[in-house]
Amino acid sequence: LFLFLSQATTIDADETNGSINEPSGWSPRQLADGETQAEDVLPVCGRMKVAPVAGTMQMTHVDGMEGWEYKLSPPAKCGYGLWEKDQMKKCLSGTWIVLIGASQTNIWAVQLANMIVPGALDVRRDFFIIDGVFNLLIDIVFEIDEDTGKAHVVYKNVLRDEGSTSTQRKGVHSVQRDMEVLPKAFKQASTGRPLDRPTGPGKGMFWQQLPDYSRRHIRITNFMAEYWDNVAPALQSVENAEAGWKAAETTMITSIGLWYINNYHKTTNTRPELGKDPLD
Repeated sequence: LFLFLSQATTIDADETNGSINEPSGWSPRQLADGETQAEDVLPVCGRMKVAPVAGTMQMTHVDGMEGWEYKLSPPAKCGYGLWEKDQMKKCLSGTWIVLIGASQTNIWAVQLANMIVPGALDVRRDFFIIDGVFNLLIDIVFEIDEDTGKAHVVYKNVLRDEGSTSTQRKGVHSVQRDMEVLPKAFKQASTGRPLDRPTGPGKGMFWQQLPDYSRRHIRITNFMAEYWDNVAPALQSVENAEAGWKAAETTMITSIGLWYINNYHKTTNTRPELGKDPLD
């Protein structure tokens, strides 16, 4: 998510080794009277072809307090600016953030939504859990008030897998079942939820109808995907978007991998046949 929130200055990257050249168009911020700047403050990274991500967590001290800092290795020539909530809302206004994955992207969707509006997504109120198996779709739209800059939820659709139980994971995401269940579920991201969709424990929750796209909106959609063949119906849903959402500036993040290994465990084998293959 930090890639969304970094300042959009210009930076060049060396495609051959991933090194970062000095950013162009950057100038130090003017300091107020009496204000000092730490010697190790870096210029803010902008958009780049190869973003530096490898590094380690290190203990640091700020204003007499201990904290953790993520240090890139090798050291970068620029750093990522962390925006406040109001800046973030302004940056994301008019965008559609598409997350494709299981429990990890569930967490990202919930955290980002609750940064925009605290309590926007709640596992108890909205009848879902972060399990990576039964959450088929999390779809939420915010609208930014042009006068106050405040955001509020105008649409929400949390869809659970009604055909499964929380105690039975074996075979839940077989190729055949995913081909039947996921396209139907993901279609709700294209058209909005059905008017008569049931809600409650094991079913999920919804609020209002999918609004027509506007530059005042921020949309976050998490498509359930444990395996790479789950990505295609998610992309098709985005490509078939109605209510003007094809015009939204769209960012997609996909996180898939762990569930292939999980099939070697009897309690998490959602595709048992994969657990029969050699690890190599």
